[in-house]
Amino acid sequence: MAHKRAQIKSRVTTVLTGLSTTGSNVFQSRTYPIATSAVPGLLIYANSETVERLEIGRQNRQQRNLDLVIEAVAKGTSAESTLDQVTVEVEEAMANDQTLNGLAIDSRITDTQIRQASAESEFFIATMRYDVLYRTTDNDVE
Repeated sequence: MAHKRAQIKSRVTTVLTGLSTTGSNVFQSRTYPIATSAVPGLLIYANSETVERLEIGRQNRQQRNLDLVIEAVAKGTSAESTLDQVTVEVEEAMANDQTLNGLAIDSRITDTQIRQASAESEFFIATMRYDVLYRTTDNDVE
């Protein structure tokens, strides 16, 4: 079995696959494998994670806060309005599964930033950050 963090990313991929605007253009990656034919699309990756020990004993329980990033990528003159629609769809889909099928205690959006990939680029990116709270034990992080 995989680390619970990987299971969470996989669940988010499942939740976001099939949205009206991005369809199956959903990738678990922080790089941009998105070809022009795959935009608009979504990238899902873990940015960072903090771990707090809840109790000490035979099985040291941990509470983890995962900074999960969902990046929406769009291209062209209507990219910003496309990103507005994609963020609506992502936020609503994520709100409908806040525990990510029981993998998390809670997940919530904390920030959205919209930018142009570069001054010369036609690509625009909306970076949505989610705080995902979940628990594991020291000897079982799956």
